[in-house]
Formats: sequence, C-alpha cells, structure tokens
Amino acid sequence: MKSAIVLPQGGWLTAIALLLTAAITVGSLSWLSIQALLNPDVAFWLDQFLPGTSAQTGSGQTQPQSLAQILQGLRQSDQVPGRPLVVAADASHFPLMAVRDVLIPVSTPECPSQQASCQALQELRIYRSLQLPYLLRLFQGTHYYRLLDRTFLDGHTQAQLARLWLQSHQGTDQQQTLPLTRLERYHPAPQPGVWLSLSGLRTAGNTAASYGQILYYHRDQARLSLMLNWASPQGKAPTWQQVTGGGQPELVVNQSVGLDPRFVVYQLHPQTHGVPQLQAIDLAEPAFTNSGYDQGLMLARNGLWPAAVTLLQRAKQQHPHQWSAASQAQLDYIQLHAHITQAQAQQKSASATQRILAYLINGSWTAATQVLQANQSSIGEIRQLLQADTGIVLDRVQASLDVKPDQVDAIAWGAMVISLQQGAIEADRWTRQRAAGNQAAWQYTQSLLRLLNQPPQPDVPILQTSEPATPLVSRSPA
Repeated sequence: MKSAIVLPQGGWLTAIALLLTAAITVGSLSWLSIQALLNPDVAFWLDQFLPGTSAQTGSGQTQPQSLAQILQGLRQSDQVPGRPLVVAADASHFPLMAVRDVLIPVSTPECPSQQASCQALQELRIYRSLQLPYLLRLFQGTHYYRLLDRTFLDGHTQAQLARLWLQSHQGTDQQQTLPLTRLERYHPAPQPGVWLSLSGLRTAGNTAASYGQILYYHRDQARLSLMLNWASPQGKAPTWQQVTGGGQPELVVNQSVGLDPRFVVYQLHPQTHGVPQLQAIDLAEPAFTNSGYDQGLMLARNGLWPAAVTLLQRAKQQHPHQWSAASQAQLDYIQLHAHITQAQAQQKSASATQRILAYLINGSWTAATQVLQANQSSIGEIRQLLQADTGIVLDRVQASLDVKPDQVDAIAWGAMVISLQQGAIEADRWTRQRAAGNQAAWQYTQSLLRLLNQPPQPDVPILQTSEPATPLVSRSPA
C-alpha cells in the first residue's frame, strides 16, 4: 500500500511561493533579455552589474556617460563647458522617471580678440538621458547621457550687423567675426518647445550694441533650429511680449536709435508638424485696399506713428467688415511706436534741443517751433542737430506734407534742414514748391530761417498758445 507524501503545515504555501518566485525571476530575466536586445540603453544599464565590464568608464561620443564624465572630457580636450541646461523633461511622470534632454554650451578658452575676460561660444551639445523603462529608472542610480546633437556656432561679422539694423557700421575690418558669448533660456516663453537666445556685445566708445541668434529646440525632432539673427543698437536682447493682443506673445527686437523708435515684431505661427515659424509684422502692404489706410502705412514707414494711428483708426471705424487680424496687427505695431514717441514728446526735463527732436520725431511741428523761439540761446545746438540729420527729420516732413500739404510749420522745418545741408537757394526753391504760391507761408519760413542763422540770443519768453502739441497740426503765420 503506497504511503502519501505529507507536507508539513505551511509547506504548500512555501512551495507555491518558491514557484512564483522562480516564475517571476525567469519572466523578469526574459523581459530584461528582450529589452536588452531591442534597447541598447538597457544593455548598457545591465552591463553595470556584470563583472568584467567597463560601462562606468565609458568614453567616446556614442558611449553613454555621466554629466561629470562629459564635463571632464570636454575640459581634457581644452574646451570650456558651460552650465548644463535642461531643455526637455517628461513632466507627466515622477521626476526620477523623467527622460531629460540636457544642453551643454562649449566655449573656446578665450575670445578671438584675446580678451581674457570673455569666452566665445563654439558649439551647443544636446545630450539625452538613457531611455529606460520606468521600472528600471527606479534603480538607475547615476544618470547617463548619450550625445544627441551638435550645433556649431558662427558669430556675426561687422558687415552683417550693418545689414541687420540698416545702418552704416564703422569698423576697420568689416569681415571680422564677432563672438557669441552668452546663452540664455527664455522663461516664460511660448509652448511647446524651448526658446534660447545667443548674444554678444560690441562696444565702440560709449556705445554698446548687442547682436545674436534665436534658437528653438524641438524635442520630438531632437535638434536645435536657428529661427533668426538679430541686432540691437540699444544693446537690448529680444523679449517675448504681448503686442497685438492675440493671446500669443510676440518676439520683439529693439532696433531704436536715439529717440527714434524702431522695433521688429515677430509673430509666432505654429506648424502642425515641425518647428514653428516667426514672421515679422510688415507695413509694406495694407491689409485691405483703402486710400486712408495706405496713407497711414506710408506715414508709419516714415516714422510718423501717431498720425498713422489716427488714419488707421479712422479706417477701422469706416470699414469694420474689412478689418481683419492682419489689420489689427499692423495697427497694434504702429501703436507700440506711437506710445513711445508721444511719451518722449511730453518729457519736460530734457534740454531744448532734445525736446525739439522729440517733437519733430512725433510730428508735432508747431510745438517744435515754439521751443525754438523760446530757447534762442540753444540756436547753435539746434543748428548742429538739423545739419547732421540723416533723414529722421526731413523724411518725416516730406511724408507729412504729402498727406496734408498746408502745414506751415512742417514746411518751415523742412526748409531749415535743407538750408543747412544744401544751401539757401535750394531751401528757397523747395519752400516755394511746397508752399504752392502761399506768400504768407513763404514769409513765415523766411523768418524762422533768419532766426536759425542768427547768433545765439538770450532766451525770450513767448506767450504759449492753447494749441495742442499733436501731429499734423497746421499753424498760420502771424
């Protein structure tokens, strides 16, 4: 008679536990083997626990390395690594499980100009942490990264700067490369993706102009894209700010020179697939066909921003059904400049010459004349201001008279500029042409020309009229 095998009490549970453990172990090893075959990052991670491997001392661009190893390797190759910058992270998961992309800027030991105080950025390197299954990330320990992308940087030349801000750019070597020395991440900035600013500084005397590039990092495409080159005579980096009120901020580049405001405003146009596009708001073509709208854009192109706002707002009221998002963008762009010129024109603490220039830039011809008459001791400085005019004043005068020809003070200021730059005969011919037979306007202009050309006199207070200092205001001679 066969005897039955009797397990001690609790033996069945132990046996089941052993079988489950063995099954889990076999299953886990099989899963790890499959993952290692399909994912080289898993194979690298497993090598750390196998005897005789050198995973932790990996080298080379394709071999994963820790951040410490990466930075040490760059220093050993006579390069200067900057502070690592996280440019992508999977925020939907626990931070320990997040897959991160890290950007490391790499500089040369010193600038091409041999200035020991600065370092020229040479390239940007993108590294991605090991893409391990979430379960393995819990046991990852040291984070390792693979080189994902390299972007080599080229600085601007002096000639390129001249084209970027549309001004003559003095320099002994127009082809000299100017280094990019600073990297910053925009925060906040439009989503998704990461926006970066590269910049450098060029100093000449007491002025400092900045220049650089705007980059965009698209995580899905795992690469950096150059979005635009920029330059600012004011030395100010581009900023993201609301200009058009469309809910999406715009990238604004400040290209102002002195009191003359000039901004380039780039609207962001997302793409279904790929990198978004930056498109500058353009005043070359009106958003719809209308004579008043055309005149408003012409005034804006010549820097008469407040007068342009008036004409575009009138067109908006008269043609509401034709008004579009593009029309509003052009109006908002013009208003950005108008607010600045009006604020400058209202400044009372500046010198007489600066107040005159602010009024002329704003198109406030009558107000500028009043300051001229009340500050005769500053005649010499005012004469120098007009003699050095590069079109800031005269172009505004011409455009203003093209829209409203009967502005006597505008005619007078145009004649003063032409007289100082081209002579009295040309100024007289221009005045007679613009006054169109208006003898009183001609005589009024001649009186201001005499005032401009006389030796400086003590200031004589004049009776201020209640006439507002607004653009496109005519003044009749006494």
